[in-house]
Amino acid sequence: MQQRTEFVQERVVQAIAQVLNRDRASIAPHTDLIEELGADSLDALTITLVLEQEFGIKVNDEEVDGFRSPAQISAAVIEHLATLSSVRVAARK
Repeated sequence: MQQRTEFVQERVVQAIAQVLNRDRASIAPHTDLIEELGADSLDALTITLVLEQEFGIKVNDEEVDGFRSPAQISAAVIEHLATLSSVRVAARK
């Protein structure tokens, strides 16, 4: 579980760095995307789309509006992955 969490966190930081054209080293778990990195709602949506595509999840727009840090985004991705895993396990039964 810890490995998956670290992997998701790394991928979130990588997506943020890519979309905002920032050095990954400048992005910490609690870096404020808006205040510290100058992200706007379109950036948040683009970051989310990159992660949705990579992880095969769907994040609703209301959730995206609340994303302010890599830690928040990582937690949401992990939650969606857990839900997706639960659905897959239930489908196998």
